[in-house]
Amino acid sequence: MNFRWRNWTAAPSAVFVAALAAAVLGRSLATAGPDVIVGDLPSMANYGTSGGIDAFAVGTSSCNLGDEPLAWVAGTNQHPVIGQNMYRLKDGRFEQIGMSWLKHGFFALQDPFLCTDPECVPNPNGSALGVGCSDPYGAGLNGSQSGLGPRYEVNASDGSFPYPFDDPPIAPVIGRRLQVHVEDLDPDLNEDALYFIEGHYIHPEDAEEDNDDNNASWREITISTITPGENFSAATIGLTKREEPAIYAWEDEEPSVTLVNIDVADDGRFVAGYLVTDNGDGTWHYEYAIHNLNSDRSAGSFSVPVAAGADVLNVGFHDVDYHSGEPFDGTDWSAEVTATAVTWTVAESFTENADANALRWGTLYNFRFDSNAPPEAGDLTLGLFKPGAEAEVTFGGEHPGGSFIAPVHALACAHTPDGIQVSWLNEEPYELIEVYRDGSIIEFFFDQEFAYLDPISTAGTYTYEVIPYLQSSPALGRVCEATVPPAPPPGFDFEVSSPSALFDVVTGAGTFGATITLREDADHAGYPSAIEAFGVGLRHDPLLVTATAVEMSADLEAANGGDGPDFFAAVVWADGITIGSLVDFELSGTLSAAAGIAVAEVAYEVAGATMAGRDQGAITVLSFASDVGTPAAPNSVIVAFAESVPEPLAGIVTLNPDDGSTQPFVRGDVNGDGQQAIEDAIQMLAYLFTNGAVDCVDATDVDDDGALIINDAVWLLSYLFLNGAPPPAPATTCGLDTTADLGADLGCLGPVPACP
Repeated sequence: MNFRWRNWTAAPSAVFVAALAAAVLGRSLATAGPDVIVGDLPSMANYGTSGGIDAFAVGTSSCNLGDEPLAWVAGTNQHPVIGQNMYRLKDGRFEQIGMSWLKHGFFALQDPFLCTDPECVPNPNGSALGVGCSDPYGAGLNGSQSGLGPRYEVNASDGSFPYPFDDPPIAPVIGRRLQVHVEDLDPDLNEDALYFIEGHYIHPEDAEEDNDDNNASWREITISTITPGENFSAATIGLTKREEPAIYAWEDEEPSVTLVNIDVADDGRFVAGYLVTDNGDGTWHYEYAIHNLNSDRSAGSFSVPVAAGADVLNVGFHDVDYHSGEPFDGTDWSAEVTATAVTWTVAESFTENADANALRWGTLYNFRFDSNAPPEAGDLTLGLFKPGAEAEVTFGGEHPGGSFIAPVHALACAHTPDGIQVSWLNEEPYELIEVYRDGSIIEFFFDQEFAYLDPISTAGTYTYEVIPYLQSSPALGRVCEATVPPAPPPGFDFEVSSPSALFDVVTGAGTFGATITLREDADHAGYPSAIEAFGVGLRHDPLLVTATAVEMSADLEAANGGDGPDFFAAVVWADGITIGSLVDFELSGTLSAAAGIAVAEVAYEVAGATMAGRDQGAITVLSFASDVGTPAAPNSVIVAFAESVPEPLAGIVTLNPDDGSTQPFVRGDVNGDGQQAIEDAIQMLAYLFTNGAVDCVDATDVDDDGALIINDAVWLLSYLFLNGAPPPAPATTCGLDTTADLGADLGCLGPVPACP
């Protein structure tokens, strides 16, 4: 006799030792009281299809392993009811794909051959199954529609059910039988899938003796085509695996699967299984299956903890169809992903709808997702559907936890006058950052860059993805989308300035301002036009900045003959600002934007909650949008009572960390005397190669690439003597470094003499 050890965590009990001794000595040891199991699943029957559903039946042969006869009375509720289920294992996922109504037992044969331990002691008549005896029900008998009753009437925890059973009209061909969707069987749709059947007995005497956790058995089957895409037959293979629900087939076929028994006090048992696989791309797939063996309280929720900051993707759920008049609502469970957990919940609670789609006895539901956090051991939570002493039960399993590579944060894409600005926040000290456009890599960085300006100008919508690497492993990519609009006809444009700002590296606090300008194209028909009114909507990313105030500009105050507009109103919203202005209530005054006119000044604060503790800068975009606010203020200019939509020219905001070393400087002015000269190149070379001193290292980065190499001296000399390109800003007047290389590595030790 082969013994299968499962999850032994302590010394074997006295009962187990006695059972082992009895087996070795050839003696039988019956279970106390009646104990019915499925001894064999010998056959299958196919009844054809209707409406894309194939109908089957499973033959079941019972055994009474107890030491007392088991009642088998046809005209009362003192007989077994028999459920039939079908399952599929496909691509590592074990799902229930079909169920039947319940065959009601009516006469017990006393077969002495199938179950010989203990030896069969026949009952004198068919009103009970004798000790050690078997009763065979063929597939044809179990598929007889008139003998099948509904599941909803049965309490699997105590084995009780009313008799006679509910007997609504029977649908031809498939009614009440084991129903499976044709698409779940079609070999063309289920390559390499494996299939399994399960028989399950419920009996009140068996449950009363607490012998009901071994009442299900399973067996593998093969599926063959009768009519391609329409009808399929099934045949048993291998041996029946006794006293195990079919979820054990998942463990048999996938050795990495772990099964856990979950017992609910004064109720019944669930069996949970889980499988975690490495996707090979920095993510893991988490697959869970939960089978309700005999819990009447059923399950109404399932929750898996998730490490803070982890991504959760591709969340899925699968259940099995009730049919033939079962009253249960089949609405799928909803999934909610929070910062700490993934939780699936039935659509309605027990008090809202007692017939909601709870995980009821004899059914298996699936739950799945992907995450960039690797597995670690922890407690998973199963919420119970029907009220009782405990609202939930926990069990050990694997969930996303531990250390993982966080993806970039706050990825944003926006069209600007110079192309599409892609910006993000780095959450790790990445060793490589790749930027993709429409699936093709267009740039990569070996440092901590947090922005890329794609100079693309061709009209169209583009998808960008940023993938960082750490220890040669990728994090999940973040995706954003931006559109380059077709070139507009000559008219007006709104432009917002591109400021830079300092934020405190401890608190994240900082302030800056931006100017909104209205300008008319010189080749616009009617130029210079007499503007009567305008509206502005300007959006910002509230994760990085907050607008605090909007003021009319000095230029606008001086317009209209020095009187300014008769109406100017501005509103600050969480994600932007809106402005409306009418030049003259009598419609006699006008405004000219021929030379460009500043219309407003916007004050902003850096979002301290996001930037606090960050020693690396950030880039964000101020972009014009016509859906900011409620009601929204469209970007428009009114001339001669006609509306013109101006071209929006976004602004780029550079946020720089201020650790006390950030100072204004002139790029290339290494000695800080206010001019770029050969002496600066000499001092730069001395700093690079002879351990010379430089007070403002940022000034030596002439090409603004974030690295100090001899090319910086070459660039400066080319600019000074060969009419080469000037250094990037700040190159003519004192200013701050507005590019992503600013930080602790490139700074100034103190005020630059020429830039007090």
